[in-house]
Amino acid sequence: MATLARALRPVTSRIAPRAQPISRIVGATRIYQQYSLSCHLSFQSANGKCSARPLSTTLPGRSKALDLADIPPTPIFHLSEIESSMAEAVSKFATDIIGPKVREMDENEKMDPAIVEQLFEQGLMGIEIPEKYGGAGMNFTAAIVGIEELARIDPSVSVLVDVHNTLVNTAILNYGSTVLKEKFLPKLATNTIGK
Repeated sequence: MATLARALRPVTSRIAPRAQPISRIVGATRIYQQYSLSCHLSFQSANGKCSARPLSTTLPGRSKALDLADIPPTPIFHLSEIESSMAEAVSKFATDIIGPKVREMDENEKMDPAIVEQLFEQGLMGIEIPEKYGGAGMNFTAAIVGIEELARIDPSVSVLVDVHNTLVNTAILNYGSTVLKEKFLPKLATNTIGK
């Protein structure tokens, strides 16, 4: 079975060229235009004026906090193509590989070492670790989607993957020096569980 990271790389390469960074002003203008349209359709106040406003009215270079009060949160069920593929692949892996061993692991109160080894082989222990360190190079949402799919089959395995990815790996990615990243991330992505 190919690793999940390798299986999803073609999806990443199809999506990556389309992703273009948007400047803060352009993004704010688009959001303002969206809300202006919404206001004209349904959000007019009693006096007929619209309460929508752009995220920021400051000129570039001035430091003023963005006003996020008028932006509705993005629904959590809108997944990218990569995240949807991740959910499908992890669900199949969890059902086929972990599912048959859940009862035995619960009764023995011990994680099967073969399951842990396969989690590393599938790239589930280094979801957010960049590829240059041996990880999958995906985003936080992909990690959460994978963890959720594992939890549907076995919450214990899900917690192992969750703690390893979102606490241990993230701490080193965000706060570790280059030397620490080069020393620990390849191990954490391939064969070492962080404690």
